[in-house]
Amino acid sequence: MAHGCLSCEEAIYDSLHPQFHTIIRSATELLALDSDAKPTEEVQRPTFSLEMGIIWSLCWTVYKCRDPHARRQALALLRKAPREGVWIGDIQACIAERVIEIEEAPIVDGGADDNASKHWTCKDIPEWHRIHGVDVTLDKPNRLIAMTYSRRLNGIDGEWNDITEWLKY
Repeated sequence: MAHGCLSCEEAIYDSLHPQFHTIIRSATELLALDSDAKPTEEVQRPTFSLEMGIIWSLCWTVYKCRDPHARRQALALLRKAPREGVWIGDIQACIAERVIEIEEAPIVDGGADDNASKHWTCKDIPEWHRIHGVDVTLDKPNRLIAMTYSRRLNGIDGEWNDITEWLKY
């Protein structure tokens, strides 16, 4: 997080692929600990953890890593994660999935064809199409998420565009 906090460009995170893969590998190992029980052992998957670190790290990976394969690995792990304090894996997965959809959507005006989103690499997602920040408000009784995300649609020197969408979880 500190690597890019002072940069106005999201592309700064493109150099952190080894770190994102380490996060995915570590989360995979930690989440697998729960599933390593022998069939004779009656071990239930935890539904809550006081430790925090897996869910936020996986969210950060989805938000900042633009490698489609790594993003989807992190997303799959989010769906398996137990609750960590205020972090709920399923809810964060819903938000993360929408971030991927937005950033990897074909760019209509940029000349990309309809199949472009299947072959994205980091350099294919232009800076103005990347999400810089996500703010979330939950409406638990109605199982809704107000997701507000920020982009600079007119380039690095352009104004911030804040867009709010409602997601059902």
